[in-house]
Amino acid sequence: MPSPRKWDLNKSETIFKNSFLRLNRERCSHPELGSHNFYVLGLRDWVNITPITREGKVLLVRQYRRGTDEITVEIPSGSMDEGEQAPLPAACRELREETGYIAGEMIPLCRVAVNPAIQDNYCHMYLATGCTYEGELQPDATEEIEVLQLSLEEVDTMLSSGQITHSLGVLGLTLALQAIRTSRG
Repeated sequence: MPSPRKWDLNKSETIFKNSFLRLNRERCSHPELGSHNFYVLGLRDWVNITPITREGKVLLVRQYRRGTDEITVEIPSGSMDEGEQAPLPAACRELREETGYIAGEMIPLCRVAVNPAIQDNYCHMYLATGCTYEGELQPDATEEIEVLQLSLEEVDTMLSSGQITHSLGVLGLTLALQAIRTSRG
């Protein structure tokens, strides 16, 4: 079986755009598979942060999510703001806004394609260690956030029982907990 080949872009048309996302219809062709319309969501890159306080507590946030119409438990996260060129400052900003904490150290964990079938953005994941409380939360206009401080064992239980369902949050927590445990030996 031959290796997959990239499709050639013949035409791209923006069919919807606002300050949050762009939807493009892209007519592409392939020498063996013909022509097809693909629909691609254009979004800013995202950042996810697993914060650990100096006392060893994991900071999680509880908030309402319209997509699933549920109150969820997640790690602090958000999209990079317009004009932010690098993910690290965005991660520091999101951590401060959603938890009131700042990190002693921000350790990059990975960069993942969010959903490469239909989205063009990436999520940059960080482990924030030595976090200390800086001041009140600074949530966005649509955010009402409760900050939770949990032990590593409590987070493990929430992950294994399915209480944390945001896929990128599960990945970020899993990688962060693995990094913490590896560093402890």
